Amino acid sequence: MRTIIVAILAAFLLTTGAFSALSAEPAFGNEDGNFTVLERPEVRRGDIFVYNKYNGWTDKIEGVFVNEVMQVSDDKILLGVRPKASTSRPTILEFTRDWNILKNRNSVYTPHFPANKFPVSKGDVWEGKSTRADLVADERAEYTVSAKAAGIEEVTVPAGNFRTMKIVVNTQYRVSNRVGVGSGKRTEIFWYTPGISKFVKSTYEDTNWAGAPLNNERFELVEFVKGK
Repeated sequence: MRTIIVAILAAFLLTTGAFSALSAEPAFGNEDGNFTVLERPEVRRGDIFVYNKYNGWTDKIEGVFVNEVMQVSDDKILLGVRPKASTSRPTILEFTRDWNILKNRNSVYTPHFPANKFPVSKGDVWEGKSTRADLVADERAEYTVSAKAAGIEEVTVPAGNFRTMKIVVNTQYRVSNRVGVGSGKRTEIFWYTPGISKFVKSTYEDTNWAGAPLNNERFELVEFVKGK
């Protein structure tokens, strides 16, 4: 299960080493600080994000990740992913225009994993199902998703202070692989703000097949460079 998550959450990643830091005053993205409806993010080719990844149990930084939008079409986003310190070729992830995962490494989601929807207002709720097939690992996962826009919330991350829309995504999963068959649950929370084309903060928690807490991770925006 951890592999699935890191791959999805690592979607926030890829560096060239040339970034301009964001100042906290004023925080970029808060030019529309009084918003009540969050429109679909305006994603551009060349958008670059840098995130700190924290261990949720210890609150320590486990790595710095970067991502670059490699391509944008009418219905898809291709994202290059790698750790900031790495010079290796990026992993390419495929998303819908609402930042819902379609493909991740060897995994294909049918249909997309329905974590986000835009435009979105406080109180909006949505549900959906998705199936993930990993042909290399011979693994299949089924997800039942229930999401809600919890409302406007102020958050502080290394990139600054932001007024955001908080989206909470609760998922029941069932996995079958060479080890066996099991089920559990996971909760993801995303904070989006106008002017920044991906979340400024996210958290992820899940359980193992026995229902015990397993992964606990957090990503916080450090820098954002808008594509041309």
